Amino acid sequence: MSNTRTSPGKNTIRSFQDARRQIDSILAVINADPHLAIAAAANPLLALEDLGYEITPGARADIQDHVRFGTDKAARLKLLRATIHKTAGRVFDLESGESLREVLEQMGVPLAEADSPECAPKQTGGTPAVLNLVRPPQVKWAPKVTDPLEQFRGTHQIIEPLLEYRQLEASEPRLAPRALYDEIRQGKRRTPLVSVRGVLKTQK
Repeated sequence: MSNTRTSPGKNTIRSFQDARRQIDSILAVINADPHLAIAAAANPLLALEDLGYEITPGARADIQDHVRFGTDKAARLKLLRATIHKTAGRVFDLESGESLREVLEQMGVPLAEADSPECAPKQTGGTPAVLNLVRPPQVKWAPKVTDPLEQFRGTHQIIEPLLEYRQLEASEPRLAPRALYDEIRQGKRRTPLVSVRGVLKTQK
């Protein structure tokens, strides 16, 4: 099966509410293609892109949060994200260890102390390892790990909302990456799902 994009029309999605307003036409196309429906369950954002939709960065985060966490937790994540960015004075990728390190160092968080030979394991040859700031998902079946930022609690006002954000963000599996999504869509990757049909769940 080819991965040719089919589109009900070129549209830009600017928010989660914007996507909901178009959900009937979106689901009609997804449900008509069994492989696309299963792939959409793994990553609905990539399915929207394959249907020809453009998704703004803000809408991407909003939709992803709603899909993974539901309305209440998505709202909390959005608030925490805004608080962190306001405190930092800039918008940056919270999932990027490199971007996070740059921001925290600029704000005076003492990462260098944790990177010192006394606080960090050594790489081959005796060179101190750089503290890994990325927090992996903490789904129910994964071993529990301590957030590497926990040791900096109380050192700066940005740390507490960061810790809460990272704990919540890590609590659910992340959406499938493009390579895995494409394999599912093309029928090259078997999944526990035999068939999927999307339906609109109305809010009470």
